[in-house]
Amino acid sequence: MGVTLDLRDVDKERVIRRFTSALPHYEDNAVAQHHIGERLIAMLTARGRRQYNHVLEYGCGTGSFTRRLAQALEVERWTLNDLCPDCEKYVSVHPASFHAGPAESMSHDDTYDLIASASAFQWFADPRGVIRQAARLLRRNGVFLFNTFSSDNLPEIRTLTDRGLQYPTAAQLEEWLGESFSAVEVEEETIVLDFDSPREVLLHLKRTGVTATPENGDVWTPRRFDSFDKAYRERYSTPSGQVTLTYAPLYFLAERNDE
Repeated sequence: MGVTLDLRDVDKERVIRRFTSALPHYEDNAVAQHHIGERLIAMLTARGRRQYNHVLEYGCGTGSFTRRLAQALEVERWTLNDLCPDCEKYVSVHPASFHAGPAESMSHDDTYDLIASASAFQWFADPRGVIRQAARLLRRNGVFLFNTFSSDNLPEIRTLTDRGLQYPTAAQLEEWLGESFSAVEVEEETIVLDFDSPREVLLHLKRTGVTATPENGDVWTPRRFDSFDKAYRERYSTPSGQVTLTYAPLYFLAERNDE
């Protein structure tokens, strides 16, 4: 049986180190994450609303999703958050304030029309608490837009390394959102990426910060890697000789519409 990691047990300092190391490489390697951001924006803009006074983003990272939001919307003011302090240098929208540290404990001097988060929600230790916090911070008709991943995420890595994050189910998240929001939309998707080799898969994960979870035997010895490489090719090769890596994102749009 594999080891499923509870996010309460994840070392935040380790997460910061891994994601900070990935920042210079993220834009060129985050193919799935860029796609996820585009789909989130499509969900939002399909509602017809384009103007937002104050937007809060959890886990802004290199600002890729932020910039896409800025191109799609008219926003008067931004508040950006990320666990990694180095992300502040990537902020490119204005006017904006940046707050480093856990999203759950950041202070707020205003409420928001939109709270958005792309490919970061899965790192929250208390997802239900974050949902409740978002509801408190949103104005009437405010929107909470985010994605996370299902238990089917990165099955190749989970199967071969016996490790992975513990994700709330779509049904559980929908239930929690229903406690605080009047309307909830849910979508799901499978994104399959092809790589030339298992080594390229590992490099992709490293360069996007996805490997920020604690692991036993963190050092890839030649023997360990050879075993991993062989098993990966045997199980997950494509007809063209490449190998796959599968993301399984869940998308949520929740609206607060208190009477």
